[in-house]
Amino acid sequence: MKNAIVIVGHGSNLPFNAEVLKYLKEILEQDDTFQNFRIEIGFVQINSPSLSAVLERLIEEGYQKIIIALVFISRGVHTEKDIKEIVTNVKKKAGDVEISITEPIGKDIRLVEIIKNRIHERIETNFQ
Repeated sequence: MKNAIVIVGHGSNLPFNAEVLKYLKEILEQDDTFQNFRIEIGFVQINSPSLSAVLERLIEEGYQKIIIALVFISRGVHTEKDIKEIVTNVKKKAGDVEISITEPIGKDIRLVEIIKNRIHERIETNFQ
């Protein structure tokens, strides 16, 4: 059985958004935990490839189980409505494919450590 993970971000006119997702993809591809998964990137808007295009391509290539990994801090219109609609529309055409969506990052203590590190960086550089 072919399995895939699609890392999904909002999309932006600025290049950094796509760079972050590419970085996350590279890290996940190096993790032995995911060696049996193809890992792709998709965007809800602005950037390409779009989430729907990625899902359709994976299904055409025979992937039966797909996990959508949300790179969103909290729930919002994209996580609660747009992405679910995309999945519903793709599944109508696909037939017997399992697509599961992770929760957004949300309230996670690990975020506090990242925020604290960023604050300390500013303090150490005299707020520059």
